[in-house]
Amino acid sequence: MIPLRKEIQDFTRSCEKLISLRMMSGDEPLSEDERHLIVYYLDELRRLTPSVHTIPES
Repeated sequence: MIPLRKEIQDFTRSCEKLISLRMMSGDEPLSEDERHLIVYYLDELRRLTPSVHTIPES
């Protein structure tokens, strides 16, 4: 496994937990505010993270 920063590990765990909860049939649907918050942060990460195509290969 590649070494990841703690923040990335935390982010990954949070995403996995949300995905897992969403897959459970009895889970309460996300509210509109929750969906907007998720989209906001995903968009910010996308905007601030260089595309895979722009990262030089080592």
